[in-house]
Amino acid sequence: MNFDLQDFEPFTYAMRSHWVLFDQLDQELYGHRIDMDKADLKKYQDLFVTAFIKQFTAPSARILDVGGGLSRVLRYFSETHECWNVDRMEGLGNGPKAQGTNWETILNNLPYRLVLDYMGNFNRDLPDNYFDLVFSISALEHVPENDPSLFDRIIDDINRVLKPDALSLHLIDVVFKNNNELRVNSIAHRIFERTNTFNTFLSPEHICNNPDLYTMSKDAYEVFWQSATGKSYGDFGRPSSLNILWQKES
Repeated sequence: MNFDLQDFEPFTYAMRSHWVLFDQLDQELYGHRIDMDKADLKKYQDLFVTAFIKQFTAPSARILDVGGGLSRVLRYFSETHECWNVDRMEGLGNGPKAQGTNWETILNNLPYRLVLDYMGNFNRDLPDNYFDLVFSISALEHVPENDPSLFDRIIDDINRVLKPDALSLHLIDVVFKNNNELRVNSIAHRIFERTNTFNTFLSPEHICNNPDLYTMSKDAYEVFWQSATGKSYGDFGRPSSLNILWQKES
C-alpha cells in the first residue's frame, strides 16, 4: 500500500490496514516494533506522517511541523531535510514547556530550527512561499473553539508559508462516542470548507462500525491517557485520528 493523492479518501480516518505502510518504519523511528493494539495514538500518527514525507518529499525538502514540541518526526528527517518547528512550547495538550534548568541546553541543541510562536500569528521568521510540506500531529485539536476567526488565520498563515502547489497534512485527534457521535474540533470542518483538500469529511455513522477503523485500544488508553482525562474508556470514547490533506493553489 502507498498513499494515492488521486484517492486519499481511504486515509481520512485512521485504519488498521494503514499499518502495512509502517512495516519496518517503526524500527527506524523508535528502534523497536510497535504493536498497534498496545500503542498510544501518537505512534500511529508519527508513523503515518513519516511514511507520507518519505513518499512525497525529496532530500533537502523544506518541512514545517506545526506545534511539534520535541518533534520525533523532525529528528528523524533532520539529516536529510531542512526541518522547522513552530511551537510556543507552553505545554498545550501535555506537550513540553520551555522552562526548567535543562531547557536552554535542550533548545540550543535541537536538530531543527524552532520558532517560538503559534501558527496564525504570521511570524516573519517563517518565510513566505518557502515550505514543500507543512504538517501537524495532534496539535490543531487544541485550537480554542471560541474564536472561529482564528481558524482562518491559521489556515491563511499555513498557506502563506507553503510554496505554490505544496502539500499540507494535518492529523487531528478525534473521539468516537458510543452513540456514534464524533467529537472533533471545529477547525477540521473549516479546513474542509476553506481549502483544496484531497479528501472529504466522512460523517461518523458511516465509519464508526467499520471493522478496519483504528482506534486506541482500551488497554492502551488506560496506560497512556486515562490519568490525564480522568475518565474511563467507556465514558471518554475511542480516540482516533482524522487526517486532512490539502494543496496550496498556484
